[in-house]
Parts: sequence; C-alpha cells; structure tokens
Amino acid sequence: MLFRSKCINEYYGLTKQQLVSKTKTKNITDARHIAMYLCRKHLDVPYMKIGDEFGKRDHSTVMNACRKIEKKLKSDIALNLAIKDIEKLLFND
Repeated sequence: MLFRSKCINEYYGLTKQQLVSKTKTKNITDARHIAMYLCRKHLDVPYMKIGDEFGKRDHSTVMNACRKIEKKLKSDIALNLAIKDIEKLLFND
C-alpha cells in the first residue's frame, strides 16, 4: 500500500481489508477518506494510483474524498486533531 495504513487502521480500529473494501459505513468511509487525503497530501502520486490502492476506486472518488476532508478541516476541530494524531504516528515511527 502507498501509505502505512497500519497507523490509520490502528487509530480507527479497522483492518486493511475494511479500509480498501466497498463497505460504505460511516466510520469506515471516514477513515478511508482521511487515508486518501493523507496519501495525496504527503505523497506525490496521482489520484488514479491512490484509487487503485484503495480497492480499485476511480480517480474522481479520491478527488471527492480529498475535497471533502479539506472542506471539513476548516470547521471540524476533532478532524483536525485526528489528522494531526495520525500524522504523528506516521512520521514519528
């Protein structure tokens, strides 16, 4: 996988399979969107490659996920804290 999804999996209590599955429950979808956003933010890879890594999703799905997270970050304090916590896990190991 492009990103160390283990950090996101552990943070949200999910398996890698759940993160890349077609499941659309809110907790899994939110974690998946955050993972896609972090891939785009920290890695210089195209949306299409990220989509492939997350269950062969279309590039437009990744674009929408990233936009959604960027929009929510402007007003959601809990999301900001979650992303900072995940980034600490990713880059302090």
